[in-house]
Formats: sequence, C-alpha cells, structure tokens
Amino acid sequence: MTRTVHHLGLVPEILFHIGPVAITNAHLAFFLISVLLIGVGLYAANTSRIVPHRIQSVFEGVIVWFKDKVDLGFNDPALARRILPLILTLFFAIFISNQFMLLPFLSVTADHELIFRLPTTHFSFTLALGLLVVISSHLIAVSISPRRHFAHFIKLELLLKVRSIGDLLNWFLESFLGLLEIIDEIAKVISISARLFGNIFAGELMGIVVVGISVYTSFVVPIPLYVLGIFVGAIQAVVFCLMSVQYLSRLANSVASTSHH
Repeated sequence: MTRTVHHLGLVPEILFHIGPVAITNAHLAFFLISVLLIGVGLYAANTSRIVPHRIQSVFEGVIVWFKDKVDLGFNDPALARRILPLILTLFFAIFISNQFMLLPFLSVTADHELIFRLPTTHFSFTLALGLLVVISSHLIAVSISPRRHFAHFIKLELLLKVRSIGDLLNWFLESFLGLLEIIDEIAKVISISARLFGNIFAGELMGIVVVGISVYTSFVVPIPLYVLGIFVGAIQAVVFCLMSVQYLSRLANSVASTSHH
C-alpha cells in the first residue's frame, strides 16, 4: 500500500473560476469552515439549556475566558460587550482553520492537486484578518471621537497654533511622531498576519516532511506531529485574538481618555 505525499506551495492551487474570480483550494476550505461554524452556532443556540451539557460547557468556558480578557482590555464595559462577538468569531474561525488538516476529506485530490488546503497557510487570508482587526480598531476610535482620533496622526490643530519658530519646530517633531504612528499601524497588519501565516505554514511543511518519511517507515510516525499541530493551532488562534484585543483596545482607550480631558 502506498501513500501520496503532496507539495505545499506559497500560492494555493486554483480549482475553478466564477467569472473573473479564481477560486482556490484555500477559498473552498474556508467556505466549508464558514458553513460548519454557522451550523455549530445554530445547533448551540437551539440546544442550550440552563444545566449545560458537555459541549455547551466547553463553548461557555471559551466565551467566559475571552470575555474576561476583553473586559480587561477595554475601559468601557459597553464597548467590550460589542467587541466580544468579533473576537469569538475570529477565534473559532482561526482555530477550525488551523485544525482543518485533521478532517478526512482534506486529502481529496483532483488532477493531482489538493481540493482543500488550510486557509491559514494562504498569506492573503491571514493578511485579510490582520486588515480586519486594524481597520476595525480605527473605526471604533472614530466612532468615539473622530477629531481626537485623526489628531493622533495628523497634527493640523498644532499647525494652526504656530506663532513662532519654536512652535514650528515642535509641529515638525509632532508630525514626525504622527508619521511613525501611521507606519506602526501598517506594521501591525504585517506583524499579526505574518505571525499566524508563518507558524501554520511551517507546521504544514513539517507535517509533509514527516508524512513523507512515514511512507517508508510506519503510519505511527506522524501521530505526535498531529498532536503538536492541534496544540500549536489552538495557541496561534488564542495569540491572534489576544493581539487583536490589544490593538482594538489601545486606540479606543487612548481616544476615550483624551476626549475626557
């Protein structure tokens, strides 16, 4: 009996097109993950009860843990309640995406190409998640105080107050710091997305290597790697969400505190 070992490239394989849009195996995998998440959510909503069953207890434990983290991050409890669904959605989507390799149909092939691929091994996917988090942080800050938020980056008010050379030099310094803040926001997108992509992609490459070795040894060889993969996938989902809470709360708290002065 032989087993097929598949390669893993940086660019996911295109399976078909819908008009001008190319659908890759990563897109198809995340579509199924989205359907799975919706199904699990509907099931949890319809079967929840006062005395929780085992599955409900697990979900409630995850929700309570993240609620505590979000509450600690935000100074405004009402805003924290609004952000919690976003953080939970990110966690469950990333967690299932990272564990998708454990589902048996992941190895289905067509024309020697994988039909399904871990979405988090596609950098465009993790980049989109990073953009979602950073853009959301700015939208939240704008909803609190647009003037205070934009003044954090663009020192227009300070320019209008220039009355001397010293004021002008101070404006140049503050503008330079504002530019650094803009660069920092761009770096956040790259940092949070590259961290998730790099860890999961490296894990998949290692898995392919071990599976390739097991072709000539035993099927038992990859088992410890699968266990490690589950652990790393869960940790990366948690890390991404905790970093998201930090990014979202930093601007919101800063703008809110400035508005109160």
